[in-house]
This record gives sequence, C-alpha cells and structure tokens, in this order.
Amino acid sequence: LTRDEREKFTIATYCHICEKPFTSDDTRVRDHCHLTGRYRGPAHSNCNLNYKDSFCIPIVFHNLSGYDAHFIIKELVSNFEGTIELLPINKEKYISFTKNVEEKINRKNSRDRNIKLRFIDSLRFLDSSLDKLSSFLNKDKLRIVRSEFSKLSGDNFDLLTRKGVFPYEYVDCAEKLEDTHLLPRESFFAMLKHSSYLMYYDVNNLYGWAMCQPLLYADFRWVNDTSNFDVNVIAPDSPKGYVLEVDLEYPRHLHDAHGDLPFCLTRNKPPGKRQDKLLATLCDKKRYVIHYRNLQQCTYHGLRVTKIYRVLEFAQSPWLREYIELNTQFRTAAKHDFEKRTTISATSYPILRTRYRGDICGYHCKIFRIRIIIKSCISYISLYFHILSYSYTFIYVCEK
Repeated sequence: LTRDEREKFTIATYCHICEKPFTSDDTRVRDHCHLTGRYRGPAHSNCNLNYKDSFCIPIVFHNLSGYDAHFIIKELVSNFEGTIELLPINKEKYISFTKNVEEKINRKNSRDRNIKLRFIDSLRFLDSSLDKLSSFLNKDKLRIVRSEFSKLSGDNFDLLTRKGVFPYEYVDCAEKLEDTHLLPRESFFAMLKHSSYLMYYDVNNLYGWAMCQPLLYADFRWVNDTSNFDVNVIAPDSPKGYVLEVDLEYPRHLHDAHGDLPFCLTRNKPPGKRQDKLLATLCDKKRYVIHYRNLQQCTYHGLRVTKIYRVLEFAQSPWLREYIELNTQFRTAAKHDFEKRTTISATSYPILRTRYRGDICGYHCKIFRIRIIIKSCISYISLYFHILSYSYTFIYVCEK
C-alpha cells in the first residue's frame, strides 16, 4: 500500500463493498484484486471473502415465457454472435435463456471474458399482472417519482401510476411512436369486428344473492285443494311460499332453443353408467319436486304442468338479508385479490356466509360423532344409533 492508502484505511469508517459502517466487533481487511494486486479499499472480513466479479447480467421481462420471448430470441440468434443456452418448458415456451457474449479486453496478460445476458420471467416469481402488482405499492413511498411530478394533483398522480391505455389501432407504424402530444380520445377506441358468439358469464356472490331472497322458516302445512292451485299468481316476495311435486311436459318445439342448458336438472344414472350424475335433459319430468319460483320460471319459458301431486306451504321472509349484505360489504371493501388473501375481514366473511348455508341446507343424516373411551381391558365394542336426532355415535373402547 502507498502511504496515502494506509492513511485512508486507518481512518475508514465504512466498508466499500456493502457501504455499511464498521463496528467495534468487525474485522477490517484490505480488499485487493487477486489478478493485479491493486488495493481496492477497506472491507468487512465476510464481505471480502464473498466478494467476486459477476459476469451474468439478469434481464427481467414480465411474462417472458408467454409472449415477449418470441421476437427477442429470434433477433439474438440471427443478429448477435455467441451461443444461447435454453431452459425450456416445451418447443415454444422457455423459462429462461442465456446469451453468451464475448468481451474483448485489450490489456496484456488478460483473457477475454464471457458475459452472460440471462433473460428471466418475473411472472414466475410474482404471479399477477403488472397493473395489480403496482396497485399494491403505497403511493406515499414513491418519493422519487413524486418529486419529479410535484406539480400534479393527487388525482392526476393516481392516473400516472396506474396502468395506461394504449392506442393499438392508431399505432400502425414505428413513426407514430415519436408523437409527443396526447392523442384525442377517439384514437383510443378499437373498431371491433362484428361476430356472433356465446357469452360466458362468471357470476359472483350466487350464494349471497340466494340467501337474500325470502326463505322458509315456519308454519309448514300441506295444501288440501291442489287441483285449483295456480302457481303463477304468487308474488316472489309473498309471505307464503310453496314447494310442489309435479309432472312437467317439455314440448318438442323448445328442444332446439333449450338444448345448451335445459330446465329442471335430475339426478339419475346415465346410459351405461353405474353412478348417479346430475343430468340436464329435455325429457318430461315425473313427480319432480320444485320451488314455486323455479316453476314460475319454467312455465314462463314454455314448460307445461300436467299434474300436481302435492303442495307444501310455509311462511317465508328475507330474514337473512341484513347479515348477508353486511358480509358482502366487507368483501367489497377489499381492493384486490392480494388484500383478500391477507386480511381477516375479507377472507372470513365469504367463509361464514357459505358455512351458514351449509348449516341450513346440510344433510344431517350424515352427521356423526366419534368417542374414544380408554379402559384397562377390552371387553366390548358397541355402536349406538340416535334415530330421533338423525345422527349416530361411534364408541370405540381402547386398551389403556
């Protein structure tokens, strides 16, 4: 070391590798290049032992495996010298790929170095869209970005930090990317081609909606005069509800229109099968048990009631509505899926809502309890059934 380097090492307070201060317990060492012997600076002992030159440069793309890699790898192969190493999923998709680039060094006694450009997919580490990932960030911590746009209002800054809208049809050549002014609103509209298609709806909160409707709770009785019973005159929010056992005719002229999703599903064995399945068929229904509102829907769309066997009447009201709507409000308050998975209020309420339905509609004949009794000797094993409560208890007598 030179005299100046020794003085700087003596008075140094920070490690030049990790840039953290030295403490009284740290061992300071002189970090140097093992090829040239040139002194580089003071360092912690652990930092010096783990310090090495890295010749691998990571290049991160979001969804590299899905789309972005296709045009990149073609250019890397044809326009740049050096081999490519692939980590493939299949012939079309790659987890990552590495381009080996040789760096020429013009110093004596120095060999050329092989630089690795490693392309990786951040979607495999952060499995969500960039729009959602950016929404997780606290806007108050974006100090550098905020300082560059300090004149923007809060609403405009929120627009700046959200996902932008790209005018796909306007940008039809590379020169339009050089525009420096904001395009008019009309440039962002897409001229979709007219086509016919089946709509797919992913409807949320089905249990919640159903449990907000009038539900049965008391005053169950059989209706005596079923021959004059007209189901279509009963209001959906009537204080009295009904469940009917009927024969339904499915007219042939409706088969083509209802072929994709017929009314009145049944549980039967399909032809050639041994197990029961839930079947949506266009057959006539015999002794079909159905709620009066479902029957009103069926008759509205053309099905005909040919016979009424029995009608069960009961009192009904939307007695669960306030509880379900409260749960839905908590669920709606969660801003995104990440918050729904990490907040107790957001995750517990849909579970409570579904569990409430299970307690009401559950098949209690399948409920059983198991008790284990420890005895000094085994004398018997017994099984007790509780017929009246529709449950049963297994009692196992075990040796202590």
